[in-house]
Amino acid sequence: MVTLITSYIFILAMSAVIFTLVKKSRPEFIEKEELKLWIKFWYLITSIAFITHHVWLTYFLLIILFKNMIKPIPIQRITCSMALLFALPMLPMAIPGAAGIRYIINLDYPLFLYLNLFLPILFGHYARRNKKKISTDTYLLIYIIILIILNFRDNTFTNALRSSVIDILKIYVPYSVISNYVTTKEQLNKILFALFLGLIPLSLIGIFEAVKHWHVYDKLSMMMTNKGPQANRYDVRAGLLRASPITEGPIMYSYIMLINVGLTLYLKIHLKTMYYVLFMVFSVGGMFVTSARGTWVGCVLMLVMYTLTSKGAITKIIKMTTIGVGSIVLLSFTEFGQKFINLLPIIGNTRSDTIEYREKLMEIAWIVFKKSPWLGSPNFMDDPALEVMRQGQGIIDIVNSYIQVALSSGGIGLLFFLLIFLSLIRGCFFMTKKLPNTEVELINMGKVLFAMLVATAMTIFSVSSIDYIPVMYWTLISIAAAYLKVCNKTIKRRARG
Repeated sequence: MVTLITSYIFILAMSAVIFTLVKKSRPEFIEKEELKLWIKFWYLITSIAFITHHVWLTYFLLIILFKNMIKPIPIQRITCSMALLFALPMLPMAIPGAAGIRYIINLDYPLFLYLNLFLPILFGHYARRNKKKISTDTYLLIYIIILIILNFRDNTFTNALRSSVIDILKIYVPYSVISNYVTTKEQLNKILFALFLGLIPLSLIGIFEAVKHWHVYDKLSMMMTNKGPQANRYDVRAGLLRASPITEGPIMYSYIMLINVGLTLYLKIHLKTMYYVLFMVFSVGGMFVTSARGTWVGCVLMLVMYTLTSKGAITKIIKMTTIGVGSIVLLSFTEFGQKFINLLPIIGNTRSDTIEYREKLMEIAWIVFKKSPWLGSPNFMDDPALEVMRQGQGIIDIVNSYIQVALSSGGIGLLFFLLIFLSLIRGCFFMTKKLPNTEVELINMGKVLFAMLVATAMTIFSVSSIDYIPVMYWTLISIAAAYLKVCNKTIKRRARG
């Protein structure tokens, strides 16, 4: 209990520092009262979880709070969900069943938010929505249908039904709500800022974890889910604990911080330089203390992609490359620099075995894929060929989301998964060219969303779609789709004069 209270105090202290800075740097498009509401909710959710340390009591109290404090207006529900989506660990728990049914469904924290904040929007009667469809809508719908059909292979009816409901709630519901009910540039600004607000406290908490060698959310997760400590949780590289505040592992947390770097980049035109630099340092620092090389590469790629959409792109990239190479050379003369360089992919040699594992996984996965190339197999993990990938912990870690999709839903499933990303990447890139120069904010949003989508598509090549990884990329996909619909309306309205 002492550890739990100490964790709670440190989390409140770290978040108080961040929220004070956020309040002082509040952009003009965010009203003071709505910012206070988001921050109040973040504190309330954290406090309820730590004080009750009981998952069902926490959810019950949150339902009461949502009912009494959030108006039944789509944009308010969406912005609140963005600010709160990463306030707690996943907290996976099965809802107990009855009358011979073992359990009803596996519920986690993001799913709880979708059920309480998003689902009422879909069943409500709200006239203001984006009615014009884009190609991504079709690709995502087909992908969901494929998943649902494949859920019924070699499975009981009840298990297949559970899996299908989860797929609909975790993919289709947030996509449908965000892409259809975020209808203006002002609303896009609000949800992007709300997402930033929910992520930025985790940056300082992550840095604190690495320095103090202490995972501050672990005790809460264990008490709320009745699970013991996770094996190999305290992984140290270059003398620092690999931070992962609300996530199962450092790679998941690093990806979240990668997206927050992108969101900070988006806020650059809305913040004073001092606050922009501070938030960027926190976000990059949070990503750095994970020692997750895949996301580091993703971050560099994101910055390059963002720069490519700007004026004087080639000159800027040359400057960035020169500064980067020069910094590495200078760092090589220091003890810290040598440790840092050893962590880098390709040129570093710290834990090179993880890179070798990923290379071997691709070779073995190709053998397994060829056995069921079109629709994959629900039992691909039982294939004897994958046994050589079993690690010391007794698990086979599919550290590649594309392999995960390909082996479970085949080439057809992978095709539509890729089309979702590619359609949005292409759409955001060309939208920045189509928009009139006067639409500075929309152009900036498009550049950042394009860069984040490219970085995400690259990053999930080296990580499984587990924990908060899919929560984040489906959220990003939903926001990008909403962005394209808003931009299409803006262009059409301007064409009418």
